[in-house]
Amino acid sequence: MKTQQEKRGKDGRFPPGVSGNPDGRPIGSISIVALLKRKLEEIPEGQQHTYGSILVQKIIQKCLDDGDTSMIRDLISRVDGMPKQSIEQTGEVRIVISHD
Repeated sequence: MKTQQEKRGKDGRFPPGVSGNPDGRPIGSISIVALLKRKLEEIPEGQQHTYGSILVQKIIQKCLDDGDTSMIRDLISRVDGMPKQSIEQTGEVRIVISHD
């Protein structure tokens, strides 16, 4: 059996038809995320906007009505992404291995 590296082409990518995860999600399995995405694209009966549009409007309205700063921060981070943070490490790194 070929290793993952042996299955890759010269450019390091898997060629068409070769999976990097052959034991991945079984065919026919249900993805909750896929179901949610499909549902959010639907327009409820008697409405003019999708479930997704309605949900976003309700989230924004709740932020404004409640003044919930953590929800507002979360909403902004989902739109713009989290700000980059630098981490500075000084000193000695110690690794302790315990055999309990």
